Amino acid sequence: MKNQSKKNLLTYIGKPQEKVMLVLLLCSTIFFSTSCKKDLLDKNSDLLLSENMSVQATAAAINTYYVSPTGSDNNAGTITAPFATWEKLNSVLVAGDLAYIRGGTYRAGKSAATDVQVRWSNLVGNATNNIRIFAYPGESPVLDLSDVVHTGTAVYGLYVQNSQYVHIKGLRITGLAQNQSGNVLWGWINQDCSNLRIEQCEVDHIGGQGFFDYNSSYTYYLNDDAHHLDDRYSAYAWNGSNGFSATGGGNTSTNITYDGCRAWWVSDDGWDFFGVDGFFTIKNSWSFWNGYQPGTFTAAGDGAGYKLGPTASAFSSTVKRVLTNNLSFQNRAYGYDQNGGNCLYQFYNNTSFGNASTGYMFGYYTSYAQQFKNNISFNDPAPANGSEIRGDHNTWNGAVTVSNTDFTSVSASGADGARQADGSLPNLSFLKLTSGSDLIDAGINVNLPFIGNQPDMGAYESGTTSLIANLPPVAIAGLDRSITLPTNSISLTGSGTDVDGTIVSYLWTLQSGPNSPTLSGTSSLTLSASNMVAGTYTFRLKVTDNGGLTAFDDVNVVVNNGASLPANAINVSQAVSDGGYRYYVTQNFGTTPDNATNPTVSTLRIFENGVELNPAHSGHSDIGNMGGGRYSHWSDGTTTLLYFSASDNSNPKTNGRVYTYTVTTAPPPPPANTPYGGVARAIPGTIQAEDYDNGGQNIAYYDRSTGNAGNSYRTGESVDVAYIANEQSNFVGWTQAGEWMKYTVKVNTTKNYTIQLRVATAASGKAVRIEMDGVTVATVNIGNTGGTAKWATVSVSNIPLTAGTKVMRIYNVSDGQNINYIKFL
Repeated sequence: MKNQSKKNLLTYIGKPQEKVMLVLLLCSTIFFSTSCKKDLLDKNSDLLLSENMSVQATAAAINTYYVSPTGSDNNAGTITAPFATWEKLNSVLVAGDLAYIRGGTYRAGKSAATDVQVRWSNLVGNATNNIRIFAYPGESPVLDLSDVVHTGTAVYGLYVQNSQYVHIKGLRITGLAQNQSGNVLWGWINQDCSNLRIEQCEVDHIGGQGFFDYNSSYTYYLNDDAHHLDDRYSAYAWNGSNGFSATGGGNTSTNITYDGCRAWWVSDDGWDFFGVDGFFTIKNSWSFWNGYQPGTFTAAGDGAGYKLGPTASAFSSTVKRVLTNNLSFQNRAYGYDQNGGNCLYQFYNNTSFGNASTGYMFGYYTSYAQQFKNNISFNDPAPANGSEIRGDHNTWNGAVTVSNTDFTSVSASGADGARQADGSLPNLSFLKLTSGSDLIDAGINVNLPFIGNQPDMGAYESGTTSLIANLPPVAIAGLDRSITLPTNSISLTGSGTDVDGTIVSYLWTLQSGPNSPTLSGTSSLTLSASNMVAGTYTFRLKVTDNGGLTAFDDVNVVVNNGASLPANAINVSQAVSDGGYRYYVTQNFGTTPDNATNPTVSTLRIFENGVELNPAHSGHSDIGNMGGGRYSHWSDGTTTLLYFSASDNSNPKTNGRVYTYTVTTAPPPPPANTPYGGVARAIPGTIQAEDYDNGGQNIAYYDRSTGNAGNSYRTGESVDVAYIANEQSNFVGWTQAGEWMKYTVKVNTTKNYTIQLRVATAASGKAVRIEMDGVTVATVNIGNTGGTAKWATVSVSNIPLTAGTKVMRIYNVSDGQNINYIKFL
């Protein structure tokens, strides 16, 4: 599909080289009742309420309260008799109220056993009467928690809970330190909230997380800062601290927007959405100097500027992460990290500069075509990873070159400096384009404001200002489809969006096809087409906005000739996507399927255009995560299904190939383990635990849990691999008794060897068994090393091995031991 729109209505004023800037009237600064700008990709709501909440800065309040460090909670809360604590506001505020917090330093004054230092709960405003908690104009209130001595395992600075339509502005939280037992801290958490607006707030010098959302929706962060955050004592070893985040299993947060925010000197990541399926937007924001011990360039945690995954569910064909006009620079690892996120991403006009690893790390699900346009990678060791980000009009697509001369400045000095008077980011020359740069007008229209003939590349648009113009809409015709005769009809449902107006009309037309089918609903979102014949049809959806601009998108429908299919065809037209590369069909193949008792009994063989697919009997998660022709003919005792993937991980419903089957007298062989990277590991030598063989579940490894809990290496498989900073290495963790991994090894010399196992565990009585070709050669007993991040080397001597290529297996006799590597001396 190719989305098209008419050229922006831009004009030139004066000299031909002078350009006109297209300016949007943002409704976050002007109060409208129903006509505010809609968010570009908010498919779930007519209005992103948190972004468009009335600021009400000058509106009359129902009640106005004041808080001052010199006040008393026994006072009336007036300007002359103010309250003393932030928490006092929790007992008085109702919809429409305004609270001013005067400048100065505030303390929580809680006991060591108290987890929540300041709690605001059940503050309920509404769309027209927000509850407002503001810093008094021109003053800076600070909640300083440096004197807090706490004994809890989870401690919160400001805890906003079960609250709606609350606007908080101008507050700072600082100084909450971890104790050496390694507890986890949150500077600011929003839990079970909706429609919060957090503006010009700051969280810094916290021993843990900065701003955190849990089971919250429509939080709008505007011009907020998170910095100098670290997690030095917990078991996460610097990896439990992020600037802005919504992470963790079961976290249902969604529709969170970050606008004009900064994260720096954070020991782990600037932004992190690990394990959450929600919709997140980041725009006009900066993430830098992360992954280091704050204030230094000493390595600490992961160090991604923006860590965007993994999502919690199987592949979603909807966009769940939108990043626009952001900077990511000089982070310890990646600029922008997919981190296994199994969804669609939209990246428009972002810049990555000087990160220590790949600028845009998107190498996990390379068959998904992500939406990358007008992005810059400069001075990163690798600009972009993964064919899924091929996109167009990015600096790695080859049409332009990038050098220092493209930018007014490549010095980040001042990036952590004071914000401007209105709360916006510092006005720097850093990474802004010079007038002669070939990156100017080198982008493509993505329905964002731009100056000149075409958008510039990167986060900043260059030129002068003048004109307010209408932006074109976006048309979405939907995914390509296929049917198989005698089915000869189909319904197609599209959509249209307009960032600065409304869609006023829709029109479906037939662009090409083998005949003229009967069409109905041509002026609605849903088109019905019938009386189709075999061949490929292209239908176009055209949308028109209230300013007269149009856009269109095409969708293809393949009609397969059922009569021409062989009798032993697999009915792929009825195939159902089951996540990742895995599809399934319900079909009787006339042979016994595999099952939990006999996982290799099926004699079914599968062919793609006459070429046999393999491996058979594959693990279902491996089919979804790895694809490559893997399949499984399987019964759970009730339903019999064929789970399969195309040889190149394309969609078997639409790739035009014929899938057939045969039934033989003997089952196809199960997949064999092969060495990871194609080369057997040498003995003597060091074998990293995470470099187990290829082959998947029950072949190269056995893991009792689905999914990679560590998600830092080989993320499509179920062995749990994480990165540990104090070893500068990946390791296998979350081990359970009975789990194992195989390694193809080559023993170069027949002799007695010493085995050294690098391990960490918080308990005694652990053990790992080492086997060669199915024979146990050693059992390594492991004592308490002092913690799951405290590493020790355990040795076993006089292990006789004969020369030759063998299969080694590491078998977990117990659970709870982390394994870095095994070394043979």
